[in-house]
Amino acid sequence: MLDEVETTFQRHVESSLPASVGPAILGPLCASVDRPGALLDLIGGLGDVDSASPSTGLWTLSRQVAASAELSALFDRGPAAVEQALGTATGDVKAFRDSFEEFLAESGDRGPNEWDIHALSWEAAPVQALALVDRIRHSPDDSSPAARQKRLTEGRERTAGEIRAALPEETQPMFDAGMHASQVWIPARERTKANCVTVVNEIRMAVRELGRRGVEAGLFARPEDVMMLLDTELDDYVAAPESFGPVIARRLEEYAGLYDLEPPFFVADDARTAVDTWPRRAEERTSAAVEGDVLTGVGGSHGTYTGRVRVVTDPASCEALEPGEVLVAPITDAAWTPLFLVAGAAVVDVGALNSHAVVVCRELGIPAVISVENGTRRLRDGMVITVDGDKGTLTVDSVPAALGL
Repeated sequence: MLDEVETTFQRHVESSLPASVGPAILGPLCASVDRPGALLDLIGGLGDVDSASPSTGLWTLSRQVAASAELSALFDRGPAAVEQALGTATGDVKAFRDSFEEFLAESGDRGPNEWDIHALSWEAAPVQALALVDRIRHSPDDSSPAARQKRLTEGRERTAGEIRAALPEETQPMFDAGMHASQVWIPARERTKANCVTVVNEIRMAVRELGRRGVEAGLFARPEDVMMLLDTELDDYVAAPESFGPVIARRLEEYAGLYDLEPPFFVADDARTAVDTWPRRAEERTSAAVEGDVLTGVGGSHGTYTGRVRVVTDPASCEALEPGEVLVAPITDAAWTPLFLVAGAAVVDVGALNSHAVVVCRELGIPAVISVENGTRRLRDGMVITVDGDKGTLTVDSVPAALGL
């Protein structure tokens, strides 16, 4: 499987350039008829987007929970209690376990930081997916991905007809080419990304078995710690695992130290790329936003929305997110996207127009602003903000008195 990593990543890189062609064509054409914001409508609701498929699977599971008093009572005890109960399940709980196992077989390779082999996929730590089901089960039935998809597809087709009719006849073929490129290549980029994730997880789960044995032997604390080895060291590790204990311990310490560093918002080819110049996260002192502040980023998904802020730095700790709140996150991937079924809008510290999470925001029809520098530090739980996904801005409407700002 290691040989497949380079191939799948190369295909993903190769699909990323054509994925930008459609928006690059459509943006100026929309602006030429004085409808620049229509671009986001034209590249949303495309369908067949792999990064959105986990949301559909988790939504189905959440409806199973919401329809059962037994399952609802179990989920009220928390995801960890649910995971424990699935082992000896009967009745509705057994039916849910069977459905959940099917979901993991289909989407268990997804998870937070899924590019990182050291991170835990849903297959490796199913409780993470159960936590997402727990959040989604409180959403109303009319928020289903299928219903959203239908509304967005109809809106995209309507907007496309309006823009095309407003364009001069000689530019209409270019518009058609832009629409076709978007329809083909944006989902294709998500497909190639999903292929990368599948390969990474197959390797992850095989090597985690070595890690499980290492934990049993007392060499390290967690199965994923074995990921500190290089691929060229695996055979030697199997032959003499005890000799690698100190190596793994040292690399884990270095890994944790790097994780504490704050990289620059833009990485350029100069001295700022020197890791030893990056500040530690704990040393960063960013003042909170105050009422009336306007934070700017990049509009990623159409629409405006006003709601309470909920800062979530890890999708595994999403229990506080309530339906309709504005999800504010440092960075998002497929493991976060089911939360878009709960949130009213999304604000992300980093990202671009075709970032995986933004593509899913457009597929689920919630406003999103990305590349909001220090958004997770300047925004605090309980603030009320207005997110404008067209202009790429968010305005702080009010700040709770408890924050003392």
